[in-house]
Amino acid sequence: MKRDGAVFWKWALLAALCVCMVPLFILAAYCYPCADDFRFGLYPHLAFQQTGSVWAALAGAARQVYETYFNWQGTFSAVFLFALQPAVFGEGLYWLCPVVMFAALFWGAVRIFRAGSKVLGAGRKTTELALLLYLLVCTQLVQSPAQAFYWWNGAVYYVFFYALMLVLAARVLRMLAGARTVRHTAATALLAFFVCGGNYVTALLSLELLALAALAAAWKRRAALKSMLVVFACAGAAFAGNVAAPGNAVRQAADYGGAARPGVLGAVLGSFPQAFRFAAEHLSPLVCLALCFLAPFFWRAAGRPEAFRAPLPGLASALAACWFASSFTPTLYAMGTIGPDRVQNIQFFLLVLVLILLEFYWLCWARRTLARGLCARAKAMRLLHRLVPVYLALCALAAVGVVGLYVATGHTEKLACASAARSLWDGTAGRYSALMQTRTEILAGPDEVAVLPRITQQTLVPALFFDDIVSDASDWKNEAMAAYYGKRMVVPEPVP
Repeated sequence: MKRDGAVFWKWALLAALCVCMVPLFILAAYCYPCADDFRFGLYPHLAFQQTGSVWAALAGAARQVYETYFNWQGTFSAVFLFALQPAVFGEGLYWLCPVVMFAALFWGAVRIFRAGSKVLGAGRKTTELALLLYLLVCTQLVQSPAQAFYWWNGAVYYVFFYALMLVLAARVLRMLAGARTVRHTAATALLAFFVCGGNYVTALLSLELLALAALAAAWKRRAALKSMLVVFACAGAAFAGNVAAPGNAVRQAADYGGAARPGVLGAVLGSFPQAFRFAAEHLSPLVCLALCFLAPFFWRAAGRPEAFRAPLPGLASALAACWFASSFTPTLYAMGTIGPDRVQNIQFFLLVLVLILLEFYWLCWARRTLARGLCARAKAMRLLHRLVPVYLALCALAAVGVVGLYVATGHTEKLACASAARSLWDGTAGRYSALMQTRTEILAGPDEVAVLPRITQQTLVPALFFDDIVSDASDWKNEAMAAYYGKRMVVPEPVP
């Protein structure tokens, strides 16, 4: 691997990831709560404000879970995390939101790539390259950085639970490989229960993975079957309780009562065209270049004696496509659409992960299938091998060219780091923070009616902003903010 520069490219990708993450972490200092953060954080906030006790805040979160379960939605483990948004414990702590989300995504990715590498026999260097490239693509090309990393309610609901799903998948792979102690099984079962008490996308994806793992255990790993059934049962129980919550019907009638929605079969069948349309839209030049860049390293890893045999690649691809498509089923069934940006964020993460796995799978199959023919063409293969450094350099230069084109043409919103850097450079982030700080001071004041300065184009930070109060004081966002800060009414300043 030294001859094609694996070590060089690993450090180059690590440096690129670190540089790209700098403006995103700096932007954390300009992060403030909004919308559902106030609604779900009300009870813990009031409890902590009155007592200063973390236990009282946790009790408030439990109360929020109970009320929400019967009055709004059944995602009990997610609601518990909603209620514990960082600003509950102090206005100045909300910067922890993106830190927690980035840490969770990185943790989940590291766990699944390491576990997957042991199963697929990809080797440490190839795995590290694929992991770094995956994190670079996910953090920079995500559809909505605000809803993925900077807004607690939306980010913890999807990105955090997506990361937990990756950790769950990694633990299941370890169980199939032989880690079947009582402690490991119990911890995995608890994690599965928690994940399936979250959003329906990651819950369904996790159930499907666990079902497939149980089938694999029944076929090849009988010793792991009992442990897998325990984990699957816990996940199924959580999902059943999640779906059966009385509050789901309340929310369905309130938010989507008039929407045209398919039935269960219609949602399942409709998921496939939506998934292929989504994949076509999100296979951007940078994503394609990332996959092309990995090809020589995957090809080399596929030649390792311990590399995965990759049987029936067509069937594996079909299963992967069905699994990816199923991520669209819950929102199609509930809303009649593929869902908001926060859902599409993790669908993009999932798409890139599936494409990386399938690329390695197909190259393993191709290398084994074509082994005899390749030996007969050893001279041609040596020539191709010498061209690998040139190929990798061209991929890297093409990626730099695409990024430069985005920046030069003002399309910084296509890259999270460029969008964040621009907001920091032109002072928009500073103006936004000053405005939000003024709002916080007004809300902390004695007046029962809080009139807050409006967020304008001069203070709007795309990577941070999700939603805001409106002129109608009876809007749920206004009422949630008013209750959170103990005001009778909260409205923005009149439009000049």
